[in-house]
Amino acid sequence: MKQHVWYIGLLSLALVSSCSSSAFVVKESRVIPEDFAGMVHAGSTRTDEEYALLNDMGVSWVLATFYWGSIEPQQGAWNFSHYDSFVERAKQDGKKIIAVLAYDTPWMYSDEDKNKSDPHIRSKDIPKYLNFVETTILRYQDKVDAWSVWNEPNVARFWKGSKQEFIALTKAAIQKIREIAPETTILGGAFSGLPTIPFVSESYVGYVKALFESGAMDQASGVSFHPYSTNPQGAAALYDRMVDLLTPYGFQDKIWITEVGYPTHGLYPTRVSEEKQPAYVIQTLSTLAARGARVICWYEMFDKYNRGDKRTADSEHYFGLLYPNYERKPGATAYGLAARYIGGMTYQPQSLSRDGVPSSVVAYYFEGENNHATLIIWKNSGKQTLRLLLPGTGHLLHDPATGSTRSLETQITLNIGSMPSVITWNTSGEPPSISK
Repeated sequence: MKQHVWYIGLLSLALVSSCSSSAFVVKESRVIPEDFAGMVHAGSTRTDEEYALLNDMGVSWVLATFYWGSIEPQQGAWNFSHYDSFVERAKQDGKKIIAVLAYDTPWMYSDEDKNKSDPHIRSKDIPKYLNFVETTILRYQDKVDAWSVWNEPNVARFWKGSKQEFIALTKAAIQKIREIAPETTILGGAFSGLPTIPFVSESYVGYVKALFESGAMDQASGVSFHPYSTNPQGAAALYDRMVDLLTPYGFQDKIWITEVGYPTHGLYPTRVSEEKQPAYVIQTLSTLAARGARVICWYEMFDKYNRGDKRTADSEHYFGLLYPNYERKPGATAYGLAARYIGGMTYQPQSLSRDGVPSSVVAYYFEGENNHATLIIWKNSGKQTLRLLLPGTGHLLHDPATGSTRSLETQITLNIGSMPSVITWNTSGEPPSISK
Protein backbone atom coordinates (compact mmCIF):
# COMPACT_ATOMS: atom_id res chain seq x y z
CA MET A 1 0.00 0.00 0.00
CA LYS A 2 1.87 3.21 0.97
CA GLN A 3 0.17 6.27 -0.44
CA HIS A 4 0.60 10.02 -0.01
CA VAL A 5 -1.49 12.07 2.39
CA TRP A 6 -2.24 14.90 -0.02
CA TYR A 7 -4.86 12.99 -2.00
CA ILE A 8 -6.62 11.32 0.91
CA GLY A 9 -9.80 13.42 0.59
CA LEU A 10 -10.21 12.50 -3.06
CA LEU A 11 -9.48 8.87 -2.29
CA SER A 12 -12.12 8.82 0.43
CA LEU A 13 -14.83 10.04 -1.93
CA ALA A 14 -13.82 7.52 -4.57
CA LEU A 15 -13.86 4.59 -2.19
CA VAL A 16 -17.14 5.44 -0.52
CA SER A 17 -18.95 5.93 -3.82
CA SER A 18 -17.58 2.78 -5.41
CA CYS A 19 -17.90 0.24 -2.59
CA SER A 20 -20.73 1.19 -0.27
CA SER A 21 -23.37 -0.94 -2.00
CA SER A 22 -21.36 -4.15 -2.29
CA ALA A 23 -23.11 -7.37 -1.23
CA PHE A 24 -21.44 -10.00 0.94
CA VAL A 25 -23.48 -12.89 -0.47
CA VAL A 26 -21.44 -15.92 -1.57
CA LYS A 27 -23.59 -18.76 -2.87
CA GLU A 28 -21.09 -21.48 -3.79
CA SER A 29 -19.53 -23.86 -1.28
CA ARG A 30 -15.75 -23.75 -1.06
CA VAL A 31 -12.91 -25.51 0.77
CA ILE A 32 -10.81 -23.04 2.78
CA PRO A 33 -7.11 -23.97 2.71
CA GLU A 34 -5.84 -24.92 6.13
CA ASP A 35 -2.93 -22.52 5.63
CA PHE A 36 -4.88 -19.56 4.25
CA ALA A 37 -3.75 -17.11 6.98
CA GLY A 38 -0.67 -14.97 6.31
CA MET A 39 1.02 -11.88 7.73
CA VAL A 40 3.01 -9.11 6.05
CA HIS A 41 6.32 -7.95 7.56
CA ALA A 42 6.20 -10.76 10.09
CA GLY A 43 9.10 -12.72 11.51
CA SER A 44 11.65 -9.99 10.94
CA THR A 45 12.60 -9.65 14.62
CA ARG A 46 13.40 -13.38 14.68
CA THR A 47 12.62 -13.43 18.41
CA ASP A 48 10.98 -16.26 20.33
CA GLU A 49 8.31 -13.82 21.49
CA GLU A 50 7.28 -12.84 17.98
CA TYR A 51 7.13 -16.42 16.78
CA ALA A 52 5.12 -17.46 19.82
CA LEU A 53 2.60 -14.78 18.84
CA LEU A 54 2.60 -15.90 15.20
CA ASN A 55 1.96 -19.48 16.29
CA ASP A 56 -0.77 -18.45 18.71
CA MET A 57 -2.48 -16.37 16.01
CA GLY A 58 -2.45 -19.26 13.55
CA VAL A 59 -0.21 -17.54 10.97
CA SER A 60 0.93 -19.98 8.27
CA TRP A 61 2.57 -17.60 5.79
CA VAL A 62 4.97 -14.70 6.33
CA LEU A 63 5.57 -12.19 3.54
CA ALA A 64 8.78 -10.21 3.18
CA THR A 65 10.25 -7.99 0.48
CA PHE A 66 13.64 -9.19 -0.72
CA TYR A 67 15.15 -5.82 -1.65
CA TRP A 68 17.57 -5.92 -4.55
CA GLY A 69 19.36 -2.84 -3.23
CA SER A 70 20.00 -4.57 0.11
CA ILE A 71 20.99 -7.91 -1.36
CA GLU A 72 23.32 -6.51 -4.06
CA PRO A 73 24.32 -3.04 -2.82
CA GLN A 74 27.24 -3.01 -5.25
CA GLN A 75 27.35 -4.89 -8.52
CA GLY A 76 28.52 -8.42 -7.86
CA ALA A 77 28.79 -7.85 -4.10
CA TRP A 78 26.11 -9.90 -2.40
CA ASN A 79 24.83 -9.57 1.17
CA PHE A 80 22.28 -12.19 2.20
CA SER A 81 22.93 -12.10 5.96
CA HIS A 82 19.60 -10.51 6.92
CA TYR A 83 17.58 -12.82 4.70
CA ASP A 84 19.53 -15.92 5.70
CA SER A 85 18.58 -15.42 9.35
CA PHE A 86 14.98 -14.49 8.47
CA VAL A 87 14.48 -17.57 6.30
CA GLU A 88 16.21 -19.89 8.77
CA ARG A 89 14.03 -18.76 11.67
CA ALA A 90 10.81 -18.84 9.67
CA LYS A 91 11.44 -22.42 8.52
CA GLN A 92 12.46 -23.41 12.04
CA ASP A 93 8.93 -22.53 13.17
CA GLY A 94 7.26 -24.12 10.16
CA LYS A 95 6.23 -20.91 8.41
CA LYS A 96 5.78 -20.69 4.67
CA ILE A 97 7.45 -17.73 3.00
CA ILE A 98 6.28 -15.38 0.25
CA ALA A 99 9.28 -13.45 -1.05
CA VAL A 100 8.66 -10.28 -3.07
CA LEU A 101 11.48 -9.64 -5.54
CA ALA A 102 11.38 -5.89 -5.79
CA TYR A 103 12.88 -2.53 -6.56
CA ASP A 104 16.05 -1.23 -8.07
CA THR A 105 19.58 -0.75 -6.80
CA PRO A 106 21.67 2.47 -6.81
CA TRP A 107 24.60 1.16 -8.85
CA MET A 108 22.26 0.57 -11.78
CA TYR A 109 22.25 4.30 -12.54
CA SER A 110 24.97 6.67 -13.69
CA ASP A 111 25.69 9.88 -11.82
CA GLU A 112 24.00 11.84 -14.60
CA ASP A 113 20.87 9.70 -14.61
CA LYS A 114 17.89 11.82 -13.64
CA ASN A 115 15.72 8.79 -12.93
CA LYS A 116 17.82 7.24 -10.18
CA SER A 117 15.15 8.03 -7.54
CA ASP A 118 12.33 6.56 -9.63
CA PRO A 119 11.88 2.82 -8.95
CA HIS A 120 11.63 0.91 -12.20
CA ILE A 121 13.68 -1.40 -14.35
CA ARG A 122 14.48 -0.10 -17.82
CA SER A 123 14.58 -2.60 -20.67
CA LYS A 124 18.37 -2.43 -20.84
CA ASP A 125 18.59 -3.24 -17.11
CA ILE A 126 16.34 -6.31 -17.13
CA PRO A 127 19.35 -8.69 -17.42
CA LYS A 128 20.79 -7.16 -14.24
CA TYR A 129 17.49 -7.67 -12.42
CA LEU A 130 17.31 -11.25 -13.71
CA ASN A 131 20.77 -11.91 -12.31
CA PHE A 132 19.51 -10.75 -8.92
CA VAL A 133 16.45 -12.99 -9.31
CA GLU A 134 18.53 -16.02 -10.30
CA THR A 135 21.10 -15.58 -7.55
CA THR A 136 18.41 -15.13 -4.89
CA ILE A 137 16.29 -18.07 -5.99
CA LEU A 138 19.24 -20.43 -6.27
CA ARG A 139 20.05 -19.58 -2.66
CA TYR A 140 16.53 -20.05 -1.28
CA GLN A 141 14.67 -22.24 -3.76
CA ASP A 142 14.24 -25.06 -1.24
CA LYS A 143 13.11 -22.72 1.54
CA VAL A 144 10.94 -19.99 -0.01
CA ASP A 145 7.48 -21.28 -0.89
CA ALA A 146 6.23 -18.54 -3.24
CA TRP A 147 7.90 -15.79 -5.24
CA SER A 148 6.15 -12.55 -6.19
CA VAL A 149 7.46 -10.27 -8.94
CA TRP A 150 7.50 -6.63 -7.79
CA ASN A 151 4.93 -4.75 -5.68
CA GLU A 152 2.05 -2.44 -6.70
CA PRO A 153 3.28 -1.41 -10.16
CA ASN A 154 0.08 0.61 -10.65
CA VAL A 155 1.16 2.96 -7.83
CA ALA A 156 3.70 5.59 -8.88
CA ARG A 157 5.67 5.31 -5.66
CA PHE A 158 6.67 1.77 -6.61
CA TRP A 159 6.89 1.89 -10.39
CA LYS A 160 7.82 4.92 -12.46
CA GLY A 161 8.38 3.03 -15.68
CA SER A 162 5.87 2.39 -18.44
CA LYS A 163 3.29 -0.36 -18.46
CA GLN A 164 5.13 -2.00 -21.34
CA GLU A 165 8.37 -2.02 -19.35
CA PHE A 166 6.62 -3.71 -16.45
CA ILE A 167 5.12 -6.34 -18.73
CA ALA A 168 8.58 -7.06 -20.15
CA LEU A 169 10.05 -7.31 -16.66
CA THR A 170 7.29 -9.62 -15.42
CA LYS A 171 7.51 -11.93 -18.42
CA ALA A 172 11.28 -12.23 -18.19
CA ALA A 173 11.29 -12.72 -14.42
CA ILE A 174 8.60 -15.41 -14.43
CA GLN A 175 10.39 -17.28 -17.21
CA LYS A 176 13.68 -17.10 -15.30
CA ILE A 177 12.11 -18.31 -12.04
CA ARG A 178 10.36 -21.18 -13.83
CA GLU A 179 13.63 -22.25 -15.46
CA ILE A 180 15.40 -22.40 -12.10
CA ALA A 181 12.58 -23.82 -9.98
CA PRO A 182 10.02 -25.56 -12.23
CA GLU A 183 7.67 -26.53 -9.40
CA THR A 184 7.71 -23.35 -7.32
CA THR A 185 4.77 -20.97 -6.88
CA ILE A 186 5.13 -17.73 -8.85
CA LEU A 187 2.84 -14.72 -8.38
CA GLY A 188 2.49 -11.84 -10.78
CA GLY A 189 0.80 -8.48 -10.41
CA ALA A 190 0.75 -7.46 -6.75
CA PHE A 191 -1.73 -4.80 -7.82
CA SER A 192 -3.21 -2.24 -5.47
CA GLY A 193 -6.99 -2.12 -5.62
CA LEU A 194 -7.12 1.56 -4.71
CA PRO A 195 -8.95 3.77 -7.22
CA THR A 196 -7.14 5.62 -9.96
CA ILE A 197 -5.64 8.92 -8.81
CA PRO A 198 -3.89 11.05 -11.48
CA PHE A 199 -0.07 10.98 -11.17
CA VAL A 200 -0.32 8.65 -8.17
CA SER A 201 -2.00 5.43 -9.26
CA GLU A 202 -3.33 3.75 -12.36
CA SER A 203 -6.18 1.29 -12.68
CA TYR A 204 -4.95 -2.27 -12.30
CA VAL A 205 -7.48 -3.35 -14.93
CA GLY A 206 -5.27 -2.28 -17.82
CA TYR A 207 -2.26 -3.94 -16.24
CA VAL A 208 -4.08 -7.25 -15.78
CA LYS A 209 -5.32 -7.36 -19.35
CA ALA A 210 -1.95 -6.36 -20.77
CA LEU A 211 -0.07 -8.96 -18.70
CA PHE A 212 -2.29 -11.83 -19.74
CA GLU A 213 -2.72 -10.83 -23.36
CA SER A 214 1.05 -10.45 -23.75
CA GLY A 215 1.66 -13.96 -22.43
CA ALA A 216 3.61 -12.63 -19.44
CA MET A 217 1.48 -14.69 -17.05
CA ASP A 218 1.57 -17.94 -19.05
CA GLN A 219 3.89 -19.62 -16.53
CA ALA A 220 2.55 -17.91 -13.40
CA SER A 221 0.78 -19.76 -10.60
CA GLY A 222 -1.44 -16.92 -9.42
CA VAL A 223 -2.19 -13.21 -9.24
CA SER A 224 -1.20 -11.14 -6.23
CA PHE A 225 -3.79 -8.52 -5.24
CA HIS A 226 -4.26 -5.86 -2.53
CA PRO A 227 -7.99 -5.07 -2.10
CA TYR A 228 -7.60 -2.04 0.17
CA SER A 229 -10.85 -0.24 0.90
CA THR A 230 -12.62 1.76 3.58
CA ASN A 231 -14.43 -1.33 4.87
CA PRO A 232 -14.83 -5.10 4.35
CA GLN A 233 -17.68 -4.54 1.90
CA GLY A 234 -15.36 -2.55 -0.31
CA ALA A 235 -12.67 -5.24 -0.12
CA ALA A 236 -15.25 -7.84 -1.16
CA ALA A 237 -16.35 -5.67 -4.10
CA LEU A 238 -12.76 -5.29 -5.29
CA TYR A 239 -12.19 -9.03 -5.01
CA ASP A 240 -15.33 -9.75 -7.04
CA ARG A 241 -14.20 -7.31 -9.69
CA MET A 242 -10.83 -9.05 -9.91
CA VAL A 243 -12.57 -12.43 -10.25
CA ASP A 244 -14.60 -11.10 -13.19
CA LEU A 245 -11.45 -9.66 -14.75
CA LEU A 246 -9.49 -12.92 -14.45
CA THR A 247 -12.25 -15.32 -15.50
CA PRO A 248 -11.51 -15.06 -19.27
CA TYR A 249 -7.93 -16.11 -18.53
CA GLY A 250 -8.82 -19.02 -16.21
CA PHE A 251 -7.21 -17.37 -13.16
CA GLN A 252 -10.38 -16.54 -11.21
CA ASP A 253 -9.49 -19.17 -8.58
CA LYS A 254 -5.81 -18.25 -8.39
CA ILE A 255 -5.97 -14.99 -6.42
CA TRP A 256 -3.55 -14.47 -3.55
CA ILE A 257 -4.32 -11.57 -1.23
CA THR A 258 -0.80 -10.51 -0.30
CA GLU A 259 -1.91 -7.30 1.45
CA VAL A 260 -5.16 -6.15 3.04
CA GLY A 261 -5.76 -4.17 6.21
CA TYR A 262 -6.87 -0.97 7.90
CA PRO A 263 -4.81 1.52 9.95
CA THR A 264 -6.02 2.49 13.41
CA HIS A 265 -4.68 6.05 13.27
CA GLY A 266 -3.60 8.74 10.82
CA LEU A 267 -5.31 10.42 7.89
CA TYR A 268 -6.10 7.54 5.55
CA PRO A 269 -9.85 7.17 4.92
CA THR A 270 -9.35 3.42 5.39
CA ARG A 271 -8.58 3.92 9.09
CA VAL A 272 -10.70 2.22 11.71
CA SER A 273 -10.82 2.59 15.49
CA GLU A 274 -9.16 -0.06 17.61
CA GLU A 275 -12.61 -0.86 19.01
CA LYS A 276 -13.94 -1.62 15.53
CA GLN A 277 -10.77 -3.32 14.29
CA PRO A 278 -11.82 -6.85 15.39
CA ALA A 279 -15.06 -6.57 13.40
CA TYR A 280 -13.18 -5.52 10.27
CA VAL A 281 -10.63 -8.31 10.70
CA ILE A 282 -13.26 -11.06 11.09
CA GLN A 283 -15.48 -9.70 8.32
CA THR A 284 -12.62 -9.25 5.85
CA LEU A 285 -11.01 -12.64 6.47
CA SER A 286 -14.26 -14.60 6.39
CA THR A 287 -15.68 -12.93 3.28
CA LEU A 288 -12.44 -13.15 1.27
CA ALA A 289 -11.85 -16.76 2.33
CA ALA A 290 -15.40 -17.71 1.36
CA ARG A 291 -14.85 -16.02 -2.01
CA GLY A 292 -11.89 -18.27 -2.74
CA ALA A 293 -8.70 -16.35 -1.88
CA ARG A 294 -5.88 -18.89 -1.73
CA VAL A 295 -3.95 -16.94 0.92
CA ILE A 296 -4.88 -13.77 2.82
CA CYS A 297 -1.89 -11.86 4.18
CA TRP A 298 -2.84 -9.18 6.69
CA TYR A 299 -1.02 -5.88 6.43
CA GLU A 300 0.73 -5.93 8.84
CA MET A 301 2.29 -7.41 11.99
CA PHE A 302 3.51 -4.34 13.94
CA ASP A 303 2.78 -0.65 14.37
CA LYS A 304 5.77 1.68 14.39
CA TYR A 305 4.94 3.19 17.79
CA ASN A 306 3.82 1.75 21.11
CA ARG A 307 0.58 2.70 22.79
CA GLY A 308 0.96 6.12 24.39
CA ASP A 309 3.86 7.24 22.20
CA LYS A 310 3.61 10.53 20.34
CA ARG A 311 1.87 9.84 17.03
CA THR A 312 2.25 11.22 13.52
CA ALA A 313 -0.44 11.75 10.87
CA ASP A 314 1.02 9.05 8.62
CA SER A 315 -1.35 6.08 8.66
CA GLU A 316 1.44 3.81 7.36
CA HIS A 317 2.70 3.56 10.93
CA TYR A 318 -0.54 2.11 12.32
CA PHE A 319 -1.62 -0.88 10.23
CA GLY A 320 -0.26 -3.37 12.77
CA LEU A 321 -2.18 -5.92 14.78
CA LEU A 322 0.43 -5.51 17.49
CA TYR A 323 2.55 -2.74 18.97
CA PRO A 324 6.36 -2.99 18.74
CA ASN A 325 6.51 -4.11 22.39
CA TYR A 326 4.32 -7.12 21.42
CA GLU A 327 1.19 -5.75 23.06
CA ARG A 328 -1.80 -6.93 21.07
CA LYS A 329 -4.42 -4.72 19.55
CA PRO A 330 -7.95 -6.20 19.68
CA GLY A 331 -7.66 -7.14 16.01
CA ALA A 332 -4.91 -9.64 16.78
CA THR A 333 -7.34 -11.78 18.76
CA ALA A 334 -9.91 -11.58 15.95
CA TYR A 335 -7.29 -12.66 13.42
CA GLY A 336 -6.44 -15.70 15.53
CA LEU A 337 -10.10 -16.70 15.78
CA ALA A 338 -10.54 -16.59 12.01
CA ALA A 339 -7.32 -18.49 11.32
CA ARG A 340 -8.19 -21.17 13.87
CA TYR A 341 -11.86 -21.69 13.07
CA ILE A 342 -11.99 -21.11 9.29
CA GLY A 343 -8.75 -22.69 8.07
CA GLY A 344 -9.27 -26.21 6.74
CA MET A 345 -13.05 -25.89 6.88
CA THR A 346 -15.57 -26.00 4.03
CA TYR A 347 -17.83 -23.03 3.51
CA GLN A 348 -21.36 -24.49 3.22
CA PRO A 349 -23.94 -21.78 2.44
CA GLN A 350 -26.58 -24.30 1.34
CA SER A 351 -26.44 -26.04 4.71
CA LEU A 352 -27.57 -22.97 6.65
CA SER A 353 -31.31 -22.32 6.64
CA ARG A 354 -32.50 -18.69 6.79
CA ASP A 355 -36.14 -17.93 7.58
CA GLY A 356 -37.23 -14.32 7.29
CA VAL A 357 -33.73 -13.03 7.99
CA PRO A 358 -33.03 -9.69 6.24
CA SER A 359 -30.22 -9.51 3.67
CA SER A 360 -28.38 -7.04 5.91
CA VAL A 361 -27.61 -9.99 8.19
CA VAL A 362 -24.46 -11.72 6.91
CA ALA A 363 -23.87 -15.33 7.91
CA TYR A 364 -20.98 -17.60 6.96
CA TYR A 365 -21.30 -21.24 7.94
CA PHE A 366 -18.31 -23.61 7.81
CA GLU A 367 -18.06 -27.37 8.43
CA GLY A 368 -14.89 -29.32 9.07
CA GLU A 369 -13.59 -32.75 10.00
CA ASN A 370 -14.95 -34.54 13.06
CA ASN A 371 -18.24 -32.62 12.75
CA HIS A 372 -16.68 -29.31 13.76
CA ALA A 373 -18.72 -26.27 12.77
CA THR A 374 -18.22 -22.50 12.76
CA LEU A 375 -20.87 -19.83 12.27
CA ILE A 376 -19.82 -16.20 11.80
CA ILE A 377 -22.75 -13.80 11.77
CA TRP A 378 -23.20 -10.03 11.88
CA LYS A 379 -25.48 -7.23 10.70
CA ASN A 380 -24.13 -4.56 8.39
CA SER A 381 -26.01 -1.79 10.19
CA GLY A 382 -28.12 -1.61 13.32
CA LYS A 383 -29.15 -4.54 15.49
CA GLN A 384 -31.23 -7.65 14.85
CA THR A 385 -32.57 -10.19 17.32
CA LEU A 386 -32.38 -13.67 15.82
CA ARG A 387 -33.26 -17.20 16.87
CA LEU A 388 -30.57 -19.76 16.20
CA LEU A 389 -31.04 -23.52 16.09
CA LEU A 390 -27.64 -25.20 16.10
CA PRO A 391 -28.06 -28.99 16.52
CA GLY A 392 -25.09 -30.53 18.25
CA THR A 393 -23.00 -30.11 21.38
CA GLY A 394 -20.25 -27.98 22.88
CA HIS A 395 -21.49 -24.60 21.64
CA LEU A 396 -19.16 -21.69 22.38
CA LEU A 397 -19.62 -18.00 21.61
CA HIS A 398 -16.22 -16.33 21.07
CA ASP A 399 -15.61 -12.63 21.70
CA PRO A 400 -13.54 -11.36 18.69
CA ALA A 401 -11.91 -8.60 20.75
CA THR A 402 -10.91 -10.50 23.88
CA GLY A 403 -11.07 -14.17 22.91
CA SER A 404 -13.26 -14.95 25.93
CA THR A 405 -15.96 -17.58 25.48
CA ARG A 406 -19.32 -18.48 26.94
CA SER A 407 -21.38 -21.61 26.51
CA LEU A 408 -24.59 -21.62 24.49
CA GLU A 409 -27.55 -23.95 24.22
CA THR A 410 -28.66 -25.64 21.02
CA GLN A 411 -31.54 -23.15 20.68
CA ILE A 412 -30.66 -19.56 21.50
CA THR A 413 -31.70 -15.98 20.89
CA LEU A 414 -28.91 -13.53 20.03
CA ASN A 415 -28.83 -9.80 19.45
CA ILE A 416 -26.69 -9.44 16.31
CA GLY A 417 -24.79 -6.24 15.49
CA SER A 418 -21.79 -5.12 13.46
CA MET A 419 -19.34 -6.95 15.75
CA PRO A 420 -19.48 -10.52 14.41
CA SER A 421 -20.66 -13.34 16.64
CA VAL A 422 -18.32 -16.31 16.22
CA ILE A 423 -19.91 -19.59 17.31
CA THR A 424 -18.23 -22.99 17.24
CA TRP A 425 -19.68 -26.40 18.09
CA ASN A 426 -19.80 -30.09 17.18
CA THR A 427 -22.66 -30.78 14.80
CA SER A 428 -25.10 -33.67 15.04
CA GLY A 429 -25.42 -33.90 11.28
CA GLU A 430 -28.61 -31.84 11.20
CA PRO A 431 -28.44 -28.46 9.43
CA PRO A 432 -28.39 -25.27 11.49
CA SER A 433 -30.93 -22.49 11.00
CA ILE A 434 -31.37 -18.82 11.79
CA SER A 435 -34.72 -17.01 11.88
CA LYS A 436 -36.36 -13.83 13.12
